Amino acid sequence: MTFAEGKVGPAARRSAVLGLLGEFAREAAVLIAVFVPLDLVLIGALTGRAMAATVIGVTLLFATGVWLELRR
Repeated sequence: MTFAEGKVGPAARRSAVLGLLGEFAREAAVLIAVFVPLDLVLIGALTGRAMAATVIGVTLLFATGVWLELRR
């Protein structure tokens, strides 16, 4: 039984979904960490509060991604 054949049990499906969601969350965190500050600089709205919100959001998203990956 392989995943490609579509014959998988619930445990394998759950593991695959958690892995994909975890990877998505981590990748989204990295993209947000890179591009949000750049956009804030371009529009002239780079403040301490905006950076703090960005850092908190990225940290939570990245930690959620790692947590999902570990639950696989």
